[in-house]
Amino acid sequence: MARALNVGVLELLPCAAASEWAHLPGVAPFKRRFASVMPQAVAVWARQMGHRVTYATWYGQADPTELLPGEPDIVFISTRSQSSALAYALARLYRQRRVRTVIGGPHAASFPRDCARFFDVTVTRCDRALLADILGQDPRPGTVLASERPPADLPSIEERLPELEASILDQGRPRLATVIPLQAGTGSPWGGAHRTERDCASLPRPAESLAADLAFVARRFPRTLLGFQDDDLGIHLDQTLDLLEAVPRAHRSRYLMRCPMGMLTPARQRRLAETGCLHVAPGIGAWTEHGGDVPFGAAAGPDRAGLPADAFMALRRHVPGLQADVVLGLDADRGSEPFALMRDFMRRLPFVWPNIDIATPHGGTPLHEAAEREGRLLEAMPLALYGSPYLAMVPREYEPAEFYERLVPLMEDSVSLPLTLRRLALRDPLALRLARLARTAAVRRGIAEMRAVRDLLRSDPAMRAFHAGGGGDLPRFYGARLARRLGHYRDLLTPADLRPLHGAPLPLAPRQAARGMTSALAQAAE
Repeated sequence: MARALNVGVLELLPCAAASEWAHLPGVAPFKRRFASVMPQAVAVWARQMGHRVTYATWYGQADPTELLPGEPDIVFISTRSQSSALAYALARLYRQRRVRTVIGGPHAASFPRDCARFFDVTVTRCDRALLADILGQDPRPGTVLASERPPADLPSIEERLPELEASILDQGRPRLATVIPLQAGTGSPWGGAHRTERDCASLPRPAESLAADLAFVARRFPRTLLGFQDDDLGIHLDQTLDLLEAVPRAHRSRYLMRCPMGMLTPARQRRLAETGCLHVAPGIGAWTEHGGDVPFGAAAGPDRAGLPADAFMALRRHVPGLQADVVLGLDADRGSEPFALMRDFMRRLPFVWPNIDIATPHGGTPLHEAAEREGRLLEAMPLALYGSPYLAMVPREYEPAEFYERLVPLMEDSVSLPLTLRRLALRDPLALRLARLARTAAVRRGIAEMRAVRDLLRSDPAMRAFHAGGGGDLPRFYGARLARRLGHYRDLLTPADLRPLHGAPLPLAPRQAARGMTSALAQAAE
């Protein structure tokens, strides 16, 4: 075996998009619960290969580099796009110290061409064999790699225990807000114009492996919440329910999951109740071009709100916590109807959390391809500002100011005092009620930012020209927001660094058993 390396694995958590959130009331109990399985898997695999591994999650609690002490030989960073600017700054800092850098996670899968400007290796999909290649070789800067398929299995919860203790556990013990992450399968079977994940085959984990995870939690952390991180558990739902039912009732853990409503038949809903499902996010997708979450059939007009409402009310009899993921501003949306339907849905169903998102052209999705083809991408908008509360493209059917004029009142209604009081009156488990309060506070902060964008679109001609797709420099408003997120790391990135590199995906370098992987970025330049 090659010499043992000092390996750092750092996950930038979604809730850490703005570091100032770290100390806000209501955030502290929940800020660590978003740790992901795959960065922990990388840490476990590297440790099993004989390397010295330090794993950490960052949610704004400290300087990120302080979480990886010593002198690492190689650093793996996993991030979503909202924290990508910080990831780029850290990559530049580590490369100045001659530390090899690798990026993975949703951002790398969506925007590998942009990542390759800053990292030695960009990984869009990883398994253990690919990780061994990365640790044993010396790639040229800009290499983009992907395993041929998702990993057949993942490290067990018991194997990930050091990573759990470093992230979600307090002195080795779970607390009220602790959610132990796991997956029933690997890969993502579904796509859609609004999804962030690239389509790929989904493989179920071996039944004995998942059963061992459930047995370990029942023995070591009985009745601690589980969080299935599968983008859609539906494709593995029956096998997963079988295994959950095999756990003795007295030791079963309640769990959270995502699954399309169309797969939640009455029989499966009863099994969800039997096995202790605490929260499920079936989603709506969009009111005009849904992604298969709620089957509208031939419904039109107000009935489009009634059909999903009926489906959610039926599911509520079996599962206390429900979330409707809705995207607004998609190319098929027109006029006031999507906003009116969403408002009607919220008022009918106070027990369903409305997770309202702005249509965002994540790389590798049909929405990104259409926006790029039609010249509707805001070319100077940094990828770290992709996602609510910001528009990253020119809507097809709305003027940007008009879109915010419709969105802001809807968001205000979603956390209005009357609706909040109705939610507080629900006799739901304490964990759900606390989570709703924390999310209400987060939405209200987002609304304040949406109002600021709306007001600038009203008053600032340069802001209107930028959002009309006129090009030019990034408005000072966005530059200031990004500088605040980066803190003292902002000087590591230039305005040119923050201007994203779009275009066709880079060719993937093949896996090689020898040194000298090809740099896809260098190939493209040559």
